[in-house]
Amino acid sequence: MEEDENSERTLELALNAAKREIDEAREELSRKEANKFTYEEFINKIDRMMEKQGRTACPTCNRAFEDESEARDLQTDLREMVRKIPDRVKAIKERITGCERRQERFVELYSRAQHFEEMRSQVESMKKTLDKTNQVGLYS
Repeated sequence: MEEDENSERTLELALNAAKREIDEAREELSRKEANKFTYEEFINKIDRMMEKQGRTACPTCNRAFEDESEARDLQTDLREMVRKIPDRVKAIKERITGCERRQERFVELYSRAQHFEEMRSQVESMKKTLDKTNQVGLYS
């Protein structure tokens, strides 16, 4: 019985871990998808600064760039990060799908373990009833 309780507890822990992993992956997916828009906005902000002010600054901290090449380098870096986002998003979605499948298997195993425990309890109860019946039959 204690072994079964440990097995059930292990399944419960595994199920909770799978849920956490899914939640974390979904959060990461949201951040990656949002990054695309944020980085594109930074790129556009640098362009607008150059057009309107003739100078550029970091789009997050407003530190002035020494020359236009620094701004262009940042834009290039940001464009590269935007370019990589779809592959990263795809990988995260695949990871989420795998985690969801694993979670489904744990839910099924957990359900079966509970059903098994219920059946075992019923068998124990029936054994006790049968033993009592046999004892009464011996003394009759």
